[in-house]
Amino acid sequence: MTEIGRTLMAEPKVLLVDEPTAGLSKMYAEEVYQMLCDLRDRDNLGILLVDQEIRHALRIADYVYVLELGRNKFEGPQSRFSDLAKALWVG
Repeated sequence: MTEIGRTLMAEPKVLLVDEPTAGLSKMYAEEVYQMLCDLRDRDNLGILLVDQEIRHALRIADYVYVLELGRNKFEGPQSRFSDLAKALWVG
């Protein structure tokens, strides 16, 4: 979170985030994802997120690219993945 805060001091229009919760506890991970959602909504900040935590990524995303072995397997607006998102949030 410190790194994100330091980056925000430059007032970027887009934030590039790679695995923001790697190694964090579930509690801290939730805080990071909530902060990203707040930045997106409140500050109108564009976020390019690379993450394996699809459950959280779908909560933040407007558009999704799914990569497999470095190749684009699926892509589309988050709404195309809404069934997957619902299944993940319930499970």
